[in-house]
Amino acid sequence: LNKIASLDLDVFESERVWPRAFFTDRLHTYEQEQGFIDLLRKSDGTPFGGIPKEAIDNQMELSKFIGATTPSGAGKSIPATDYVLTSNTTSFKVNATGPGVIVLTEAYVPGDFQVRVNGKPANYFRVNSAFKGLFVPEAGNYDVSFAYWPRYLTLSLWIAGAGLIVLLGWLAFLFKTDDFSSPGHKSAAT
Repeated sequence: LNKIASLDLDVFESERVWPRAFFTDRLHTYEQEQGFIDLLRKSDGTPFGGIPKEAIDNQMELSKFIGATTPSGAGKSIPATDYVLTSNTTSFKVNATGPGVIVLTEAYVPGDFQVRVNGKPANYFRVNSAFKGLFVPEAGNYDVSFAYWPRYLTLSLWIAGAGLIVLLGWLAFLFKTDDFSSPGHKSAAT
């Protein structure tokens, strides 16, 4: 990595560009963010996956996968193909050569995305410090879709719907009263 600026933060440039999404059969672990930065510095520019050791406790499949991989060798990295990008979804295809991790280099936000792999719901996790990853247990062709759906959006829509019903009910009640239905008519009390 070449340091190109030191402003509010240090800006680095890589001579090799990672694909937007890719499959890797190797997942590195690190203790803290500095460990991930060290992995980046030591790499040859080939895309890889990295996950904090503390996050592995929440991912049973990943802990088995990491235990089964050997540290020697660079591992394989296969770019995704057939991207379909919309305002709130990213879809693509990946040909996995074995068990591994699919990495999407879009910002990780826990619980705000719905993931589907070959049409079935899947779970995602934070990978490479800031991105989304998902585990695939075997070789095969995978159609992956990440759809942005904030975790409280459904609840918010239900609350908005209930508020609309209350508003319409209140307006209907007011419309049926004499004061609202005949504005020129004064009530007998005045």
